Amino acid sequence: MTYQRFTTDDVGKNKALVMKMNYEQVKIGNKYPILVDDQLKGYDLVVCCVDNLNTRRMLYKANVEGVKWLDLRSQGRNAALVSYQAEPSSYDTLLAGPDGSFSCQGDSWDGSKEGIHFMHAVIASIGAQWMQRWFAGESVNPFMVVNV
Repeated sequence: MTYQRFTTDDVGKNKALVMKMNYEQVKIGNKYPILVDDQLKGYDLVVCCVDNLNTRRMLYKANVEGVKWLDLRSQGRNAALVSYQAEPSSYDTLLAGPDGSFSCQGDSWDGSKEGIHFMHAVIASIGAQWMQRWFAGESVNPFMVVNV
């Protein structure tokens, strides 16, 4: 996909590791899959940018004291920012759905260069602004949804 600089040779590979190979400035905090709560310890903020619902479920339900997290998600014409400050009663709705990974392009994309959605870029920008304010100690929204 040209807008993310991945090629067909990258299909089936770990996105973070491919990015690290392509861009020296990419730093990976943990190159191994996050499987247990203990792997989340020791970070100021854990940022979830995966397209895998199982990983999100683990993050949301982690009972690690002091873990702060931010989940950035997009699919088709929609994007959402969810933080550890969001109302836990909404988690069931946010984590509903079948297991597995999903494209940020949504179900309507046919794989062509036409009709590509860029909500992943939108939520990345919003997430960067959220993180800048959060690290500065400013008030941030715990939950945001963007629809185009």
